[in-house]
Amino acid sequence: MKKFLFALAGVAIFATSCKKEDPIDTSKTKYLMDKYWRMSKSIYIGDVADPLDFGTDIFPGFPTCKKDDYYHFATSSTGELHDHFAKCSGTDPDQMPFFWTITNNETHLKLYTNPEFPDESVHLEGDVTYVSIDTFVLTYTVYNDVSEKTSRYTNTYYKLVP
Repeated sequence: MKKFLFALAGVAIFATSCKKEDPIDTSKTKYLMDKYWRMSKSIYIGDVADPLDFGTDIFPGFPTCKKDDYYHFATSSTGELHDHFAKCSGTDPDQMPFFWTITNNETHLKLYTNPEFPDESVHLEGDVTYVSIDTFVLTYTVYNDVSEKTSRYTNTYYKLVP
């Protein structure tokens, strides 16, 4: 009888261990979605052509009313920028809706405000890298017509636990 019970237990363990599990969604869309992200660093390089310009963290100089803002990627294409506790103006809304896409093999992120004209309503756009489960980095460049120099911004965002 004991042999029979051991054999039955072994079959049960084998049968349950072979059960196919649901695949884990490892997409970057899922990584960003339904999370809250706040900037913690913004490295500015004034001229990307200057080999001696290693960049400066300009985040400490941001106004307090911008330092506590955070992004919430609510769905796979929409989100809100939350103007948290400190507001720059008493009339500022608590949140601003945005739309977003992630393209180029999940390495390019674009946030925009008008879904009919995404390229004309860009709020933030750049190349994204995923540092860890709770940190991503967005890098973008800006060309200045007057100085004829290209600047680079590298912003680090961390997952905020509400």
